[in-house]
Amino acid sequence: MRQLRIAFAMFLSASLAAHAQAKLQSLNFIQPTGKGRIVIPLSDQRRWQRVTFVPANDFSPGGPSIFLHDTPTKLEIVYSLSGNHTHSAKDCLDSAMEVLEKGLATGSAHADIKPGQKSEATSASGQPMLTGSFLVTAKAGAKTSEQHVYAVVASRDTCAEIQVEKTDYSPADDAVIQAALQTVNLDADYAPVSTDYFLMATLITQLSQGRGFIGSAAYDQRALDTLPADAPAAIRRILIDRLSTAYARSGQAEKSRAANEAAIKTDADYPMYYYNLARVDAENFKAAEAKAHLQQAWDRKANLPAAQQMPDPTQDPSLQKLKTKADFWTYVQGLK
Repeated sequence: MRQLRIAFAMFLSASLAAHAQAKLQSLNFIQPTGKGRIVIPLSDQRRWQRVTFVPANDFSPGGPSIFLHDTPTKLEIVYSLSGNHTHSAKDCLDSAMEVLEKGLATGSAHADIKPGQKSEATSASGQPMLTGSFLVTAKAGAKTSEQHVYAVVASRDTCAEIQVEKTDYSPADDAVIQAALQTVNLDADYAPVSTDYFLMATLITQLSQGRGFIGSAAYDQRALDTLPADAPAAIRRILIDRLSTAYARSGQAEKSRAANEAAIKTDADYPMYYYNLARVDAENFKAAEAKAHLQQAWDRKANLPAAQQMPDPTQDPSLQKLKTKADFWTYVQGLK
């Protein structure tokens, strides 16, 4: 519970991407379902760049990736987790390398690639590890020396991957590259807790460049599902608020409705649940229902915490879909 309070406080006090790096010594990097984690070491010199999440589909096992820049070594580092559908570490490595190699060779870079060797190694925690590399010697006709090195540690169900990229590569860089590879250690039996899911959702929200709503919804839903029964109401409320936005922005409006209707059954005085329902109504072009839920929200606005204010409904993209409904929009403009 103490960890959850700390994570929540970090979220409220500042952007996690800027604030947490000074507070967290490591991150439990997890998938939204199943067991397993990579414990990623953090420091002020490892800057978080972005986080992506790909849902599983017929062509990909999906999973999260986090992109970091290590300032002292000038390495670009990517950690990824995905399902291991074939139960093969070799397939994990081959698939990861093939995607980037093809992208570089056939994309706008028209890269010339010199394949490296694939070999077996052992991680710092003693786990079997497969490695592979390739060197980009030219891009768009211009000479370069860009080394890409991969390492995979896998369980029967999970692939834990690290990709290390070094521009202006020379053999003198091999030591720091190998040291970076040793940081991919899969704890296959780890069962994530609510705090882990909460932090992952926050990272995706803040570092996905506006394209992470499917991922943040998946993680926030798991954070809510695993939230301890005695968690403070404020934490549950912020989770449902974030979840509502993520569902609405990812085309899952009815899941947003269900989350808020369930919350009202145990916390009926919190106005934002009704506001969130009004947004769902507006997405479905139901003006009368949206108006009724907005009124319920404003009837309860005195119940907001002192530091929180009601949103400006005239600036809400969902509610603006009903702007052509004159009576409704006049009502919205009158809300104070």
